[in-house]
Formats: sequence, structure tokens, C-alpha cells
Amino acid sequence: MSPATLRVGIVANEVSGDILGAALVAEIRALAPQA
Repeated sequence: MSPATLRVGIVANEVSGDILGAALVAEIRALAPQA
């Protein structure tokens, strides 16, 4: 997983709250199950 992807997730979580952050984390995990 790239640092840019992590930054996007962190920013999205800060800006839009836990619901979007959790959804984004779930999507990232679906794309990269090994992470």
C-alpha cells in the first residue's frame, strides 16, 4: 500500500468522519487483503 493511499485515507477520515473513514479502510482492505 502506497503512502499516498494512506494519506488519502487519513485526510478522508479527518474531513468526513468515522463512517467514510471506515468505509475507505474496508475498501482498501478489499483491494489489498495482505495489508
